[in-house]
Amino acid sequence: MLTVRNLSRKGVFHDINFSVRRGEILGVAGWWGRRSEVMESLFGMDKADSGEVLIEGVPVTIDSPSTAIEKGMALLTEDRKKSGLFLVLSVLENMSIVKMPEYIGKTGFVQHLKMAEDCMEQIRRLNIKTPTMDQIINNLSGGNQQKVLIARWLLAQPKILILDEPTRGIDVGAKAKFTI
Repeated sequence: MLTVRNLSRKGVFHDINFSVRRGEILGVAGWWGRRSEVMESLFGMDKADSGEVLIEGVPVTIDSPSTAIEKGMALLTEDRKKSGLFLVLSVLENMSIVKMPEYIGKTGFVQHLKMAEDCMEQIRRLNIKTPTMDQIINNLSGGNQQKVLIARWLLAQPKILILDEPTRGIDVGAKAKFTI
């Protein structure tokens, strides 16, 4: 599913190699954020200097997050407030933003009903505690904010889901309930 060969970024990481098959989970550890730097490079947030990435055996060039999404990748970043959430937007908007092109479609009009149905399904599925989909996400607990981000990527149905410290910044009770 995902093969990485000799991925390097000068002064940050060198010759990263791994392969993950469909259904497998790979844990990555690293010094001082280097793990995050590798994941961000895979997702096109920071450019690697060299190396090769293959998805389903096909070499791909991922130069931006939008390209990564097009190729079927998703990244839940380590810092949800810095590089994940749109703090002034609602739960609905945060959850559906990646699929917005699909919700607009060929008509040029947003399919609000479909978007709301998809959002409600994820709220139920992940047990997200929010009074309404229109709630501003900054008003939710850290654990529920994280669930909204996970729901965002689950809605996108990625081939490859990268979770970088998915329980960082959520309380101990929420961590105990965190399962994938």
